[in-house]
Amino acid sequence: MVMSRESILATLLTASALLLLLSGLIFGFKYKSNADAASNAKEQLNSQQLVTSSVIRSMSVFNMIAKAAYESQENNNAKSKQRVEYIIQEVSTDKCASQLVPSNAASELLRHADQIRQGSASTDTAKSD
Repeated sequence: MVMSRESILATLLTASALLLLLSGLIFGFKYKSNADAASNAKEQLNSQQLVTSSVIRSMSVFNMIAKAAYESQENNNAKSKQRVEYIIQEVSTDKCASQLVPSNAASELLRHADQIRQGSASTDTAKSD
């Protein structure tokens, strides 16, 4: 059976079209795969940036709290020092300052001071006064 020139040409054109279609499908799947990988990489980058900014924000808040606590402590120390200096100045001219405190009163004051110290060591900030 002898094929005519036209049938050979039609067969070649059909084969070429199928080959072209097949290569187009292969490149299309490859492009989609690359696009999916790029999309996943972009999502991961966005997620990592979100985590990083959250950590930075948390550290900033922590630093602000630490600074406020330090400044408050310094302020309290300065006020305490002023109180001590004031009391020393006021008591130094009083004749009662040179007298001894009775032992019962001294014991009661020491007990009260210890109680205050114990209370401040076990402070629960969740409870209001």
